[in-house]
Amino acid sequence: MVREGEGDEEGIVEQRRPSFVQDFKEAGLVNACEKQWHRTVTHMNAYPYVWASYFVVYGGLGIYFAYQWRQLRKAENHVLRLQRELLNKMQQEEDAVNQALRESQQTPSTPSPQLQPNSTPPPRAAANQHETKKAAVKA
Repeated sequence: MVREGEGDEEGIVEQRRPSFVQDFKEAGLVNACEKQWHRTVTHMNAYPYVWASYFVVYGGLGIYFAYQWRQLRKAENHVLRLQRELLNKMQQEEDAVNQALRESQQTPSTPSPQLQPNSTPPPRAAANQHETKKAAVKA
């Protein structure tokens, strides 16, 4: 509290309301909470438009942030699901490669027919047809 005569230059005396901390020190937690609640209710009844604007503004912000939080969770769940699918596909491919490698090591190694030495290449049908057409034109 401010004593009389100690206000600002115009002589206005500033009176401060007792704070929650002072009430707590004087009467305890339960009584301090009750006093603060009664002050709030009194203020709410005296200025309902102020409190209505609080509800509109902070309620709107709460709804907006709840919606954004929900969208973020949905996106995160979607990304996690895609990561699991990708991991499963990678594991399946690795298993297929490992199985093919094991099968190739179990069978006796024979060179593939395309890589055998001294083999004649297969005839090219399209090239032969083209050559016969050239021979027919020359004749």
